[in-house]
Amino acid sequence: MRCLVCHCFSWSVLCKKCYEWIEITPQVRVVDEHTRFKVYSFFDYDSIAYIIHSKYQLIGSSIFYIISQKIASFIQKHGFFEALKNVKGIPIDDIPRGGYSHTAIMARAFHKVLKIPPLYCSLHSSAHVKYAGKSLAFRQQNPRCFKTSLTPNDVPYGVILYDDVLTTGSTMKEAHRVLAQKNIVAHIGITLASHSYRIGHIQL
Repeated sequence: MRCLVCHCFSWSVLCKKCYEWIEITPQVRVVDEHTRFKVYSFFDYDSIAYIIHSKYQLIGSSIFYIISQKIASFIQKHGFFEALKNVKGIPIDDIPRGGYSHTAIMARAFHKVLKIPPLYCSLHSSAHVKYAGKSLAFRQQNPRCFKTSLTPNDVPYGVILYDDVLTTGSTMKEAHRVLAQKNIVAHIGITLASHSYRIGHIQL
């Protein structure tokens, strides 16, 4: 096969050189000023937009798994989030579309590297609205209407939320709020990439 980035022949969808070339640039954003809920991102969206867009193709499942593992290995190496013991991971709205769910792929990679058990199919949108390319006003006027059947007994130590891209923060904020209404603690959110023009880079 050929590398998605450089198109050289490779045993993987990303060759070793391109895998190493894709730079992790940690960022953090507070998406809810009232609760101070933080979302951590690990790539600048503009630098890997072509990779993120692969989620609309079947090859995207392999790409998402590889870059999610890279993030998980980075977290493990630097000892981030070690205080969050016994938490579980929730992939947001992990309904398979186009053959797979990109957030479920993230959860699987984090489980393999960081041993964070995933809770699949536990937080889904009841409003079939797409946010890609939409404004903040549109997102605010069209909530995802998340629903969950989880109880505090299911996750006594709380959860981490997973999504692919952080744009306005609306999705993470709403997911956090819905879980809080059920007395479930969402400690942090994690996304692959963030639109850096909206925030500055912040060292974790």
